[in-house]
Amino acid sequence: MTYYPDLGPCDYFPPSKAPLVAVGWLENGRPVPTGEVPEQVFDQLHELLREPWGPAFLGWHDCDLCVYRYGPSKLGSNPNTVGFKNVFVPGDGKVYVAPEMILHYIDQHGYAPPPEFQQAVLDCPRMRSVDYLRAIVKLGLTHEFL
Repeated sequence: MTYYPDLGPCDYFPPSKAPLVAVGWLENGRPVPTGEVPEQVFDQLHELLREPWGPAFLGWHDCDLCVYRYGPSKLGSNPNTVGFKNVFVPGDGKVYVAPEMILHYIDQHGYAPPPEFQQAVLDCPRMRSVDYLRAIVKLGLTHEFL
């Protein structure tokens, strides 16, 4: 998976008018912020990722933070350690972009996303609702982005 530092610009997707900010684009060998994440944040993020709005995926990503003795090549891909979706969360003047793997990173590796992202997740309207679409359009993401 492509690495981006938390809260840094995310250029993984086509250019848009909205500032896209990366969260949870982790990579083995780079620092992983850890800590407690409230269950309410995890549950809301899980709900947002059920049917996220956004561009088609650009390939799947395996967790390279997990340690294997023989690797997924012998065991097959584990659905808990593979992701291909992304979630766009409207924030204050920006859109946070997180890979689906963020749930695994929080649950299995103790990753703690930045507090401002956690608050944006809690404040995020229901995915694909009119309020959600209004929020992302207000920030500059439109159907042309897809």
